[in-house]
Amino acid sequence: GDLGYFAGRELVIAGRSKEIIIINGRNIWPQDLEYTVEKIDGVRHGDAAAFSIDSENGGEEQVVVLVQCRKQDETERKDMVRAVAAALRKVHGVGAVVELVPRNALPMTSSGKLRRRIARASYLAGEFKPEARR
Repeated sequence: GDLGYFAGRELVIAGRSKEIIIINGRNIWPQDLEYTVEKIDGVRHGDAAAFSIDSENGGEEQVVVLVQCRKQDETERKDMVRAVAAALRKVHGVGAVVELVPRNALPMTSSGKLRRRIARASYLAGEFKPEARR
């Protein structure tokens, strides 16, 4: 399931084929979205998980970005959501559902790699909804 390419004689692994997000016929790597989010003030490396879900109306995929947020002030949290959504629209031209999650909420492997498929399954199960954080 890995995708890669040869650069000269070197194999470069680009990502997992199952994680590619397809919006309007464009292939978007979740890592690219996460990197954009991580550049926002207050977001650290590894604090974002991007994936897609089927849209509610059966159309194209919907981008979802989970962001670990340390801010408690509701105004600051709303500003963070707006900043993430705006950055994704500006840099990648995609709209996204942005959900703030508690610190250390994103699933990681024992070696510290993000487990997007588990994050996606948890999101779909409702584990990252605001009422689940109480």
